[in-house]
Amino acid sequence: MSDDAPSMPAELMAHAADARARLARLLAKYQRERHPGDASNIDRYRGRPVAGEVDLLGHDAVGVYEVLVEASHYGHEDLDRVKKQYEAALQHLY
Repeated sequence: MSDDAPSMPAELMAHAADARARLARLLAKYQRERHPGDASNIDRYRGRPVAGEVDLLGHDAVGVYEVLVEASHYGHEDLDRVKKQYEAALQHLY
């Protein structure tokens, strides 16, 4: 690992959850731009409708941060940030 790489498991989990939240938002934004006003989610991502994948990614990201808030130095502001990303993703879809 490089000197700037996270070394604690909580940090690795947080980085992975942040990536999931961002991917959820970007997938939803892409869906909206490609099919404006169409919530049918014609496109698929990893074999799932885009909306299903966005929901799974966002839900997982929030769940990880809920655990991190209870078990590490991460606080409610971190959880709130990820929840806002998830909400923004859902707003892009619906």
